[in-house]
Amino acid sequence: MTDPPPTPAGLKEMLWLFFSPSGRISRQVYWLSFAVVLSVMFVLGRAWEASLVIETNPDSTLQELRMTGASINVLLSILPFEWSAVVLIAKRCRDHGWSGIAALVWMVPFANLLFALYMGLVPGDPGSNRFGPGPDRPSY
Repeated sequence: MTDPPPTPAGLKEMLWLFFSPSGRISRQVYWLSFAVVLSVMFVLGRAWEASLVIETNPDSTLQELRMTGASINVLLSILPFEWSAVVLIAKRCRDHGWSGIAALVWMVPFANLLFALYMGLVPGDPGSNRFGPGPDRPSY
């Protein structure tokens, strides 16, 4: 049986891709969507950094570092993108036949980068596996 041809993605598919932990995705979709998520997180991180209040002594040593209301709002706006990163990695885990729980490695500093690279470089299971049909198809 052949997989159906791809169709243009609409809002429902985009919401599934970035926010629903179900299903599987291919390496190509992983890299493209992960690049979007990380790019937005980078921009928000720079905005957070710019919103901090940094006071220094005359000798340029740090005297005080404070968060403002704006910096708290920026940090809160990063949370959906952090969720998206976990969701994307979970979908790649399922493409390998693993439980999506393995995506929690994303929360471990330094290991997260290696794991994210592994997920994007190593091919998943060809065809169907216990987590559903081929990758890049919502399971709703």
